[in-house]
Amino acid sequence: MSESNVARNRWMAIGFGALACITLIAFVYAFVQQAEAKRQAKLALENQQIAFACKAENDEKIRLLEDQKRQLEMTTDNLRLAIMEAQQQKDQAQKKLK
Repeated sequence: MSESNVARNRWMAIGFGALACITLIAFVYAFVQQAEAKRQAKLALENQQIAFACKAENDEKIRLLEDQKRQLEMTTDNLRLAIMEAQQQKDQAQKKLK
């Protein structure tokens, strides 16, 4: 073999070696990214379950608050009626005293 063939073969070997290294690095990087993607997917599912539980809890609290609001509105209405009746009784009593 001539010296130019040896030099060319050497540069080709270096090029193939560099490509092999780049390919290996890319493979390792892809493997690491795949593991991270699986970890993130697991976290997302856990967060989704937590979110569903929180939504159910919040829906129940909203329902309870709405019930309390209705009860307070009824109590307020009853108190208004009682105040009106008391005012009427007061007025009647004052008329009788005159």
